[in-house]
Amino acid sequence: MPSEPAEAPTAYLRILVVDPAGHPVEGAEVISDRGQPRRRLTNGEGLAQIGAPPGEAVRLAARHDAFRLATGNLTLGDEAGSVTDVRLQLGDGLPVCLEVMSRDGRPIEGACVRLREGSDGSDTKDNLVGTAADLQRCDDSDRLEGQVQETRATDSQGRCCVNGVRSGAVIIHVDADGYVPL
Repeated sequence: MPSEPAEAPTAYLRILVVDPAGHPVEGAEVISDRGQPRRRLTNGEGLAQIGAPPGEAVRLAARHDAFRLATGNLTLGDEAGSVTDVRLQLGDGLPVCLEVMSRDGRPIEGACVRLREGSDGSDTKDNLVGTAADLQRCDDSDRLEGQVQETRATDSQGRCCVNGVRSGAVIIHVDADGYVPL
């Protein structure tokens, strides 16, 4: 009779996400390149926990709509069951707010607005936005590298905002069903 595979030992990351003043942030999304789960929201005390194999190097990012992205790199403890504490401090940043309108001045609700920091000339609409199925999904690897890349849908007034953007160049693409981007 075959035996069940042994469960891999797990070490834990206990992540505290705080705002620029050092206060815990509830509802921040924590993203990890290793372990389970890879995405987790912080609780009312600003805490989230992720398990991964002991001794693994892990990249983390924390994001919240009101603040600038925070990132960190660390190595988990070597012992199964060990807990490694990490603090990620979200930063202040600039809000970028847009209104998307049709040529005749009507607001476009539900337009997909994609904002990415930087002015790298290699970014094209195809590799920035991707396929239609990817329009509302951001690339975690960009967040883990500390680069803001956000997607928002416009409200009934054709408006949306992205907070926490670093000063400097940004690339913005807008797509809406039934419209040709200008």
